[in-house]
Amino acid sequence: MHCYLHIGTEKTGTTLIQEFLHLNAEQLERVGLVYLRSAGYPNNKWLALAAFDVDRRDRWTVDKKVNTNEDMLDLQTRLAAEIQMELASKQPKSVVFSSEHFQSRLTRINEIKRLKEILISLGFNSFSVIVYLRDPLELASSLYSTAIKMGNTAALRPSLPTAPNYKDLCDHQATIERFSQVFTAQDSQLIVRLFERTELKNQSVLDDFLALLGLDQLDGFVMPKAENKSLSNLGLALLRRVNAQIPNLNEKDSILMRAQVIAKFERYFTEDRYVMPPEVHKAYEQAFKDSNEWVRARFFSSRASLFKPNTRPQAHVELPDSPLLDKVADLFCRAWLSDRQ
Repeated sequence: MHCYLHIGTEKTGTTLIQEFLHLNAEQLERVGLVYLRSAGYPNNKWLALAAFDVDRRDRWTVDKKVNTNEDMLDLQTRLAAEIQMELASKQPKSVVFSSEHFQSRLTRINEIKRLKEILISLGFNSFSVIVYLRDPLELASSLYSTAIKMGNTAALRPSLPTAPNYKDLCDHQATIERFSQVFTAQDSQLIVRLFERTELKNQSVLDDFLALLGLDQLDGFVMPKAENKSLSNLGLALLRRVNAQIPNLNEKDSILMRAQVIAKFERYFTEDRYVMPPEVHKAYEQAFKDSNEWVRARFFSSRASLFKPNTRPQAHVELPDSPLLDKVADLFCRAWLSDRQ
């Protein structure tokens, strides 16, 4: 049985891909390709959790009420058993697992080894590991935008590339070396793709991914809408202030409210894309220069550089002074809360 393992990376259209797999699960089964609900739906993050080192703790383990290593082992055993049970009921030719968290959470070799051991125990004997790589400059900007959309109030700019989570996501050489050390040529194929429109089939990451699965004819499939939009510098500066003023905007019971606020900002603040400060831009260029060149030389040797030169203007983006932004954000919050009463 063959396993397509889509590991991300983050901010490369993974949500769009997972939404397609979720919407078309029954249709995919008709062509012998299964997307398992038990692994996490629509994001197969529970399979990633099943491969965690037993001492790893994060918000997922908190949600699952994991307090001890014994709790973790029990949870992982249960998750693997649920996947095995669903898989036995399907008996597919191939299975696709998709989660950016395979790359972002499984940062230790032991965890990637455990992931493969789980897959082998489920009956898989061949693997296609699919990874999409994005320019670290673009990736960092998108991560910053997402952080503000999720309710962050403190970040004035993207984290520097020395921040562990940013480094893990942007160091593509390290990602490839980790996974290729475990998923070797003996039974695995590593498929490395660039997240650039000109490099993607039909300039679409979804079409490109589906072609890798052998799905070229898409008649009868439901196509999800790509909805993620980048906010401008002004939009992010205002939203960061709004996050601080609207009570409980980042709490679980306010998810609908947050979605409505984000929709307003995406309507009015997406004409210009975010431009990171010049000093941060330079830091990212320098930090991942060697990593990008390593990937280029091994997988894209015909290209002059791994990613197209960044053409965004790098001059400092002038924003209204802080007191004015505070007043505008305050006006928005007052009007918003008044409308909801």
